[in-house]
Amino acid sequence: MKMKNEILRLIAFTLLAMTLIVFIVNIVIDPFIEHPHLNILHLKKFGQDFQSSPYQFYEKLSNNKYSIVFGTSHSANLTSESLGEPILNMSLSTYGNPSDIYSWLNGLNQQQWDNIHVIYLLVDYHTLIDKISPYDEMNFHSRRDFYQSTIQNLNRHKLLKSVETVVKNVTGNYNTSITDQGEYLYERPIAFHKINYSEPVKFHTQHKAIQKIKLIQSLATKNSKPVILFKTTFSSLFLSNLDWPSVQNHYRTLARYVGPLVNLMYRPEYSTNIDMFRDPTHHVSKLSNLSGEILMDENRSHQFMVDKNNVEEYLIWLKRELDDFL
Repeated sequence: MKMKNEILRLIAFTLLAMTLIVFIVNIVIDPFIEHPHLNILHLKKFGQDFQSSPYQFYEKLSNNKYSIVFGTSHSANLTSESLGEPILNMSLSTYGNPSDIYSWLNGLNQQQWDNIHVIYLLVDYHTLIDKISPYDEMNFHSRRDFYQSTIQNLNRHKLLKSVETVVKNVTGNYNTSITDQGEYLYERPIAFHKINYSEPVKFHTQHKAIQKIKLIQSLATKNSKPVILFKTTFSSLFLSNLDWPSVQNHYRTLARYVGPLVNLMYRPEYSTNIDMFRDPTHHVSKLSNLSGEILMDENRSHQFMVDKNNVEEYLIWLKRELDDFL
């Protein structure tokens, strides 16, 4: 009997400890800012490895009007200020993959669609790949599914990030922060970090990903919402290391099947200036703001448009420019 009681006490203690860990990690610390409305300690969260919950953006769209930015780390610091209107930046939530973006948009109700102004979709060089979205089987409107997925995601990575979150928020030693609208902000200047590429960089253009972009465009058209496809600016250091056949295929495929595209990838006045970059592909905030000004201005963005009518002309110009840089 005594042994049985000890075992029961051990089980009870284990369950209590696990519940406490889940609560502290997921609710109190919340390293990926999945529960901003439950910010118990009111800590300012730094932005490393941020995974904004798509649930919270569903809630925001139910109550207010926004434009949506889908992309990658290359578009994460586009802000409401740079685009001149309130935005939800999902660049680090869905990370630019068309399957994830389509699945998220497909879950919107009519009220949420009505609250969207414009959809900005970054077509990045490494995201057009075939992928099964983890969102396909998730009900974003179900709180039960939300908290269940949060608990299931309690792993070693999340525990380590929880420790890092506490340390950085207590010491204030972090360079980035994140807003509750998903905007990635830099707290202080960051020195340029040079990256040496060991082999040419390939541009991915898989057919199924292109089909998903077409589905995104069709879904948006059905709900009378414009989709602006765009590319962010890269440095000449990056662009001089491209696998050219894959670049040609990438642009020709986009132009033929999903264009037009606001193409800011190479802008000589900025691409050759490393002061505009944190590394060969990531902007400082100033360049992101300049890009935002173009995206929100229909007349200016038209000057950077690439479609089936001018894609060959653009590729000839780009190759000549990059050859001159080399």
